[in-house]
Order: sequence, then structure tokens, then C-alpha cells
Amino acid sequence: LKTFFHGHSYCANPLACALGIANLELFEKENTLEKIAFINKKFLEFEPKLSAIDCVEDVRIIGGVLAFELEVKDQGYLANIGQNLYQEFLKRDIVLRPLGNVLLFMPPYVIEEKEIDWVLGEIMDVLSP
Repeated sequence: LKTFFHGHSYCANPLACALGIANLELFEKENTLEKIAFINKKFLEFEPKLSAIDCVEDVRIIGGVLAFELEVKDQGYLANIGQNLYQEFLKRDIVLRPLGNVLLFMPPYVIEEKEIDWVLGEIMDVLSP
């Protein structure tokens, strides 16, 4: 009586398995791991610049995800700064995911170098005094 009885939604579901296999085939065909490595390299190169901004408290990078935490009095998931910055970035046609005082940049794996450079430049422009 201590089991999770809803395994049918994910365990050996034929459709989910077919989709998983198709995704793995696309990863190989489209060289997705190389694209993620490229994004990661750009983020690692950008990290010192971002970390040097006074309001940036912490920068975290894993694969194709860049997260940066802002030093504000109002911290946590309900901090207003994230929504305010989200709106500012939207004006610049950029979608960054806000989680309170943390913003995440998770670009699509097909992003071009000039596009990622542009977004990183806009991040610097918005956060720098």
C-alpha cells in the first residue's frame, strides 16, 4: 500500500517511449549536444562580465541554462524585481524567465552566435548602471 499507483502515465507508455526515441534521434541528427556545448561556452565566457555587475549576487550555469540572482531587499520567488525586469526585457523582444530575484536565460538550441551575443549584450545594458 506504499506504492505510486499512477505509473501508467509514464511507465512504458508506448507513445511516451516513441517520443523519447524520436527525440534521441533528433539529438543525434541535429548535433544537439554540440549546440548545447556552444551555448555553455558562450555563457562561461560571459559569466565574469555578469558577475562584475554590482546588483548581481550569484551566477549559475549548467548546460544551456544561465541563471543569475540579483541582490535586492525583496528576495525569493515573490520578489517584484523579476517581473519588472521581465517586462523590460520583453520591450527588447527578449524572454527571460523570472523566479523572483532570479532570472533564467534558456535559449533554443538553434540560436545563432550573433543572437546569443545580442541577448547577452542586452542583459549587460539593462543591469549595468
